Parts: sequence; C-alpha cells; structure tokens
Amino acid sequence: MRSFTLCTLITLLTATGTVPLYAAETCETADASVLQNNRIILGAPLLTGTVKSLRAVSQPDPDDFRQFTTTTDIDFDPCGQITRFKFMRSEIRNKMQITRILTASETADNALYTLKNYRHRPGKKDRYPMVIDTVFTKDARQQITGGAGKMYVENNDTVMPGDVQVQFDNTRLSDILTHWPHLKTDQHFSFGYDENNRLTSVKSDNASLLTQTYTYTKKGYPATQEEAFDGEIISNHYLTKCTDWDNHGNCIKEQITQQVIYGAPDGLKSESSVIVNKTIRYYQ
Repeated sequence: MRSFTLCTLITLLTATGTVPLYAAETCETADASVLQNNRIILGAPLLTGTVKSLRAVSQPDPDDFRQFTTTTDIDFDPCGQITRFKFMRSEIRNKMQITRILTASETADNALYTLKNYRHRPGKKDRYPMVIDTVFTKDARQQITGGAGKMYVENNDTVMPGDVQVQFDNTRLSDILTHWPHLKTDQHFSFGYDENNRLTSVKSDNASLLTQTYTYTKKGYPATQEEAFDGEIISNHYLTKCTDWDNHGNCIKEQITQQVIYGAPDGLKSESSVIVNKTIRYYQ
C-alpha cells in the first residue's frame, strides 16, 4: 500500500492580516492566531477579514492534455470557524488520472478532516481510493492540539491507525508530526513566518520532499505560492500567481502553472497552466 502525506492538503493558502477574522461580537473565545493555526492544520484558505464563504473554480483549458482542474468551496460561521470545506485537484499524470479531495469541518471541541486520493485510468472509476481520516481535538481556546488518524483503502477492511502531534512556538503553529506505526513512517512538517506573522514556508524532512514558499506584495497581499514535490525521477511544481485582489486584499483571480521536471532540476520540463476565479462573500 502506497502512503501519501497528511499535508499534501496545504494547497490554497493565502495571506492573513491583523484584521479580525470573525464577525459576531458574541465570539468571546475567537482569536485570530487560533483561527489561523487551525486553518493551516486543516489545509483551508487563509483569508483576511470576516469571510462568509469562498467559491473557486478553474477555467478548463481544451489544449491541456493533463486536464488540470481545481475547485474550492468553503463556508465560515460568524466566529470564523469552518462549517464546510471541500477542495479538489485533478490532473492526468503518467497516463493516470490523479484526483485529491479534501473535506473538513470544525466545532468548538474538535475538527474533522478527510483526504481521499483517487488514481485510475482516464474515463474509468477508482472504487478503492486511499483515505486518511483524522479527528482533531481542541483545547479551551479552541486551538487544535493533536489528533487520531486512520489510513485505509475505501471498500477494504484493513485500517492503519496513526496520530498527529501539533507543536507551537508561543501561540504560533511551528510543527506538525504524524506517526503511522504500521507503515513505520514518521512525517515532520515545519512552518516559517515573516516579521508580519505571514506564512512564508512549509517544509518536510521525510520522503515526501514537500516544499512550499509564499510571497506577498508591498501592501501585504498574497502574491505567489510555489508548491514542489521533488522526486529522484520526476518532480511536480505548482506556481500560483495572484493577478487580482478585492478590497480586503484577498486574491480573487490567479494563474496556476504546473511544471513537470524529469530528472535533475535543470532537466527536461513541460508546463501547463489554468486560470482560477474566486467569489468571496463577507459578513456585514
């Protein structure tokens, strides 16, 4: 059984500012740093302001043989918690259709997270996707502090348990560690920030070789996000560049360029790109 990382999830992160992330005055326990940490852990978009919902969809490119598509649907309650989140990314890679679907939601006490990985021939259906389910627990501040996970193949009785540890530097998320004893696999992800508390990097020190970097405009708006999955034979890089922002500084239009690198970093490359349009609604 081939494993895949818990945090291939972190795919649409954008900037977060110091403005409130919640709308209701009754949210006594709401804290911007807690909301930011939880959204990073769950792989949800980091957005500025009192966002009610976000819908994002890529424009299909008929000339793209990889058929790269991505969608995001997320709803927040007035206290900034995620009530519904679904992210999908699909593409053809090595003659196989690869689709990842992430869903998540949270309450004051816990958070639920599911990642499904489908792999099948184009036009066919994968009845046995690899699944990671995680139930996260929260402390009195509603901060996610860890979780219990299970990895399994859908429609198969074999289940492999795991656990997730979350570490902080003061109140800021610093590390996520996952442990899958049956796979004899430990995964470690570290998070870096700039002087304005904006996420600048996500790095792994295990076989997944995931690296993500983020840049911002002079106004502090999200500018670029680069996501790299490096392997000895084939590496996949995704560069997201924001081209339009709303009045809150959130990105509402972006271009995602996928680059496949064969062999060394300066080896043969192929590229394709799509435009993603976003609709963001706010609480008044």
